[in-house]
Amino acid sequence: MSNNELIEYVENYTYIELQLTMNQALNHYESIEGIDSKYYSQFIPEKAIKQMVPRLAMNYMVSHICTDKHKIQMGVENYIKENYGIDYMKMLLKRSVSDQKIRILILDDFFDVIKTTSPYRQVKDLNFWFDATKRVKTNLELQHYVSRDNLPYFVETYAPDWKEQTN
Repeated sequence: MSNNELIEYVENYTYIELQLTMNQALNHYESIEGIDSKYYSQFIPEKAIKQMVPRLAMNYMVSHICTDKHKIQMGVENYIKENYGIDYMKMLLKRSVSDQKIRILILDDFFDVIKTTSPYRQVKDLNFWFDATKRVKTNLELQHYVSRDNLPYFVETYAPDWKEQTN
């Protein structure tokens, strides 16, 4: 394997390992926060990960002179786990995610559901629903209402006067 091929191989495998570690961090974040990872996944700091790859690959190659692909894979995997593991990725993720950004995404899904669910879709003024969602204290609770099955509970709790809006 030439030096360029070796560098490319280590960089590709470093990128794969960083992505796997970020996915583990996402899953961990979801289990702690309770918010579906689909709301977090678009905030993955992809640019930061791509920028890290050449430096990490070079650091690994300088300290581990090897041309065996299997040994490189194992070495890169261990190097990433030891130096840029799940805690590091959670920190990157936390920096790029805000509760407000997550709420906007949940609200998008909420409005998609309420606009297509009978009888609630009879309310033409979406500001009525938006004002009701403002009273939901947490993103976790709001996420709970983003389904046709749970929508009646939202209406009962936060918009019991919705029928008045259909006139």
